[in-house]
Amino acid sequence: MRYFLTNLIENLTKEEIRNFKIFNSRFKYQGEAKKVIRLFDLIKNKKADEYEDKLVEQFYPNKSKNAFYRLKNRLVGDIEGSIVQLNQRRDDESDVYYLLVLANSFFRKSDFQRVSYYLKKAEKIASNSNRYDLLSIIYGKFVRLAKHLSTFELEEYLEKSRQNLLIQCQTQKNSLLISAVTHKLRRTNFSGKNETLIETLNEVITNLEIDSETLKAPILKLQLHQCVRGILLEKKDFVTLSDYLLKSYHEFERDGLFTKEFHEEKLILLSWIVNALPRSGKFELIADFIVEMENAMQVFEKRNNDNYTWLLYQTKVIYFTFSQQLPSAMKLLKELEVHPKLKNIPHYTILIYLNLTVLNFYDNNLQEALSYLSKIILDPSFNKQESTWKMNITLVEIMIRVDSKDHTYAINKCNEFLRKFKGDLRNEHFKREKEFLRILKTMASKARAISDPKFSKKVQEFIADSPDYEPGSNEAINYKLWLIAKQKRKDYYSIMLKHFSQL
Repeated sequence: MRYFLTNLIENLTKEEIRNFKIFNSRFKYQGEAKKVIRLFDLIKNKKADEYEDKLVEQFYPNKSKNAFYRLKNRLVGDIEGSIVQLNQRRDDESDVYYLLVLANSFFRKSDFQRVSYYLKKAEKIASNSNRYDLLSIIYGKFVRLAKHLSTFELEEYLEKSRQNLLIQCQTQKNSLLISAVTHKLRRTNFSGKNETLIETLNEVITNLEIDSETLKAPILKLQLHQCVRGILLEKKDFVTLSDYLLKSYHEFERDGLFTKEFHEEKLILLSWIVNALPRSGKFELIADFIVEMENAMQVFEKRNNDNYTWLLYQTKVIYFTFSQQLPSAMKLLKELEVHPKLKNIPHYTILIYLNLTVLNFYDNNLQEALSYLSKIILDPSFNKQESTWKMNITLVEIMIRVDSKDHTYAINKCNEFLRKFKGDLRNEHFKREKEFLRILKTMASKARAISDPKFSKKVQEFIADSPDYEPGSNEAINYKLWLIAKQKRKDYYSIMLKHFSQL
């Protein structure tokens, strides 16, 4: 994989960088270890290209690329080792693997009593978290251990292994049932006059002859729920989706399904609810579910919940944006810039700057919007993003330049877009972007272009061919709504809010 080392380094958090330096310091930064740290700093701080010959010469003047490749591989190994060390006791699964490594180490030393001790600890953790896949590994090691311990109760663990195998078989059976349900529901239209989603689901389950005891299992309930919500999202049936999510959430709460084991599923379901509500006309419910999510986060705070921290803030930003509280939305995002869990993580940094770009654009703070947009474009990770995303960001810049009447810059940027994405634009998949770019270039080149009947007809055709506006789509500033705003000589934010209210 090209630039594997560079991407690995750029995506390290501050905590991971600090731990790597400590991890590597066990060699006292001498010899090759010193070169490892130097190479790390050059790529991290000086943005050195790991494939440039000049970089090779800095370490090996005789241009020994093989030696340099070995140095790169050692750096990768040290980074990976430090990450494993940092995260080795962060959750139940890593705890089990940690104990299994210890058990294996003492097995090689023939210290079988200690092996038994670590395997039993691992068994307890895996059993408490219902990790039947891990229990299968553990019981296999117990059977192997029995050959070396005469006092070992082999029959007990053979029975445990047998019971575990039965559970795994049931899990596989459930998986097959879920696949059958998914297939049948995908072929079903939920919009029939007297047919509801729940009735359809119950009919499918009845036809599959799933026994009632199996249906009571929390894991199967959650798997069925995940299956149905995924299909509804595919169909973009947000009204049915939000109704189903709300019904499921209240049922799961009532039945006490969200135990410690399934608490993460509660957070996931809440994030689905708060993202589905605005698209289904139930905007007024969002505030209540934001509170639900905040309360659930408090229970979850001891775990690694960076993704949910972002989801919570993003949900609040959406709520403030569509309730016309732009300053509150921007304040939240600026808090995120310095949030200890998210700062300096490139993925979140770019999302924060993109949101601030768009919000400032809504508020007609065009120069501030361009300032945040430039931070995205100048970020080292920008050029490594997918073409679709880079195109959208570039088009957003051109749109803002047109709005700020910086027409010369906008025209130059249009020409640069054609050169930079020449290969991509040959693909039919990017037809929409190509057509919108032509419209932007005409608007930047010709005063009052939008009033020209011939050009106005092209704009109207583009609008007619555009998909319906959808919050959270890949278009940070929706092309269709931007053009409608131009035609009606109104600001984009008011047009967007009007379309949002009609969803």
